[in-house]
Amino acid sequence: LTKTNMLHHPRIEIQEWGGDTITHVVATESANTLYSSPELAFSKNTVNYFRKLGIGSGGTWIGPVVIDTCRFNAIPTITASRVSPKVAVAYCAYSPTGELYLQRNDVDIWYRSSDSIGLSWSPPVNITQYPRSAASYSAFTEVKCLYDLGGFLHVVWYARPIPRDVYDSANFFWDDLQ
Repeated sequence: LTKTNMLHHPRIEIQEWGGDTITHVVATESANTLYSSPELAFSKNTVNYFRKLGIGSGGTWIGPVVIDTCRFNAIPTITASRVSPKVAVAYCAYSPTGELYLQRNDVDIWYRSSDSIGLSWSPPVNITQYPRSAASYSAFTEVKCLYDLGGFLHVVWYARPIPRDVYDSANFFWDDLQ
């Protein structure tokens, strides 16, 4: 990180696996340091992952590992399984049409997962992909995730209904959704 960049929305998860304690951290890095600036919503942000093996002052931090670079204040969340070496990061990013029209309220939910306590990561997966040509939904700017005791990942988010052909609707205003 440089002095001009800022990490925000950090999330921490502790995992015990194979006799080790792993601290997982995910945060968004932004070059824009003004939250009230409209440029923040449309600037590129990086979802960064850090991990530490060991507890206390012992152990070594690894990172940042770039989970994704997206044009959105991604607000990531992280979870680690209690029964396997799995770790997952979920976050918000513009939908393809949100990116095209620079519409900050047109959002999809993404995740990446690791089966190796954060050592390697799957490619990003867009789990919403809501259509814009049919009445559907748009995810809001918050997402949560967790692994259950069976080792299955659950991702939860709030979504708001939007009309068919939302960008051609004269009766719809995105900011009414807030």
